[in-house]
Amino acid sequence: MRSFIAITLPDAVVEQLEDLQDGLRGATWSLSETFHITLAFLGDQPRRTLEDVDSHLIALDATAFDLTLASVGVFGQTRASRSVHALVAEASPLSRLQAKVETAVRAASVPLESRRYIPHVTLGRWKRGEVRSEELGAYLADNMRFKSDVFKVSRFTLFHSELGRSGAVHTALAEYELSANSARP
Repeated sequence: MRSFIAITLPDAVVEQLEDLQDGLRGATWSLSETFHITLAFLGDQPRRTLEDVDSHLIALDATAFDLTLASVGVFGQTRASRSVHALVAEASPLSRLQAKVETAVRAASVPLESRRYIPHVTLGRWKRGEVRSEELGAYLADNMRFKSDVFKVSRFTLFHSELGRSGAVHTALAEYELSANSARP
């Protein structure tokens, strides 16, 4: 099963992101019901492995925290980019949660990608050459001051993802609550 672990977004923030999905000819905009902040991509895993991941995630100890999305960007150089996303404002608690999730996943013997973690929400994608770099530059300049409402992250979710012709369908397999108060000083 193709799976990932992510934070879902509140409706008010989803609406703010939907407002960014305009003004970039050639982009295929992500469906708002698929907006999320990935903590770990697991790839294709057998059900038994996901059950093991689940048991490690249940034991994870982390505290709820506030988060904000700020600015819009691309990975790499503008002319070579193939997606646009909303960036997560600097958030140490998110980095700590993501590291704990990675540790739990690795404890279940699931290999993870080695690239640097850059938390974001994908807004849209395109094939090479479908979006002109000048238009992308203008879009990014128009939206560089974007800032979402502050929202509370109080849980994260293990998802199964099925790819289809009209996009991915994400199904929640399990949710994990974060504690309201830290158990540590």
